[in-house]
Amino acid sequence: MSLHDHSLLVLDCDPGIDDAFALIYMHKAGLLGAVTTTGGNVGTQQTAINARWVLDRVGGASVPVAPGEPKPIARELITTPETHGEFGLGYVDPGPEVWASEKEWPQLWGKRLIVTGPLTNVARFRQRYPQRYAEIEELTIMGGAIDYPGNTTDHAEWNIWVDPEAADDVFRHLPPRAQVTLCPLGVTEGFRIDPERLAPIAAALGGELGEKLPEIMRFYWEFHRDHGIGYTAQIHDLLTCLIATDAVDYDVEKRALTVDTGEDRGAVTTVTDPQPGHLPVRVLTGVDYEAAHAVFFQTIAPR
Repeated sequence: MSLHDHSLLVLDCDPGIDDAFALIYMHKAGLLGAVTTTGGNVGTQQTAINARWVLDRVGGASVPVAPGEPKPIARELITTPETHGEFGLGYVDPGPEVWASEKEWPQLWGKRLIVTGPLTNVARFRQRYPQRYAEIEELTIMGGAIDYPGNTTDHAEWNIWVDPEAADDVFRHLPPRAQVTLCPLGVTEGFRIDPERLAPIAAALGGELGEKLPEIMRFYWEFHRDHGIGYTAQIHDLLTCLIATDAVDYDVEKRALTVDTGEDRGAVTTVTDPQPGHLPVRVLTGVDYEAAHAVFFQTIAPR
């Protein structure tokens, strides 16, 4: 299949531990056409290194990876090594992997896109390639805390908080014909992997990746434990990919959204009286977590 086959998607991500699971699923499902990265959990170059490292160890050496924008559109980049580790993969150092793609990141983008990091690349793509942006058919985003406590501030989720100007730009200028789905924190936080769930996953993957997944996850488990969540980890980005690929049943409601770029940085709120052209987004409201776990495992360990 070529990159532009309708069945393939581009994953724009910032690996990041939960992004690693998203990469594994998308490749094993045969749905990944390309990967582009943004700064968020760690810097943009490191996220590209991490994506390449994961894909190379799951049989995805042919999937192109390219780093995107080096920093948010109007701010300096802030990363979160305290959550994902110095290199973004917990206690694992992926080393100086070669990530370079023969193409720049915008060349890899098609009409179906999943974004599991900040929306920096999406906003820049809209500004630089408006015609191609208008042709996007599907856009699935992990981000936002809607009527739910944030994980970065009282009201803001991390991906949106890192680059609120980009998120606000995207929500105000959605691709006109696209199905846009937002997977917010209030739903994604419920999708978790603990040591008991990881053991068969690591065994099914095998090799170096299966061997190192426990050390990748141990950092994430310790972070969640230290924040009172328990010795488990929220895997937001994998759930987002399962939604994007319609792999599980889920519920949505439509809302027009705006993002605070001022004092309440990154807060996402519903626009009750949107201006013309301010299109609604399908906001994820519920999903069967056990079914999602089952689909992921069946994908990586088919019978």
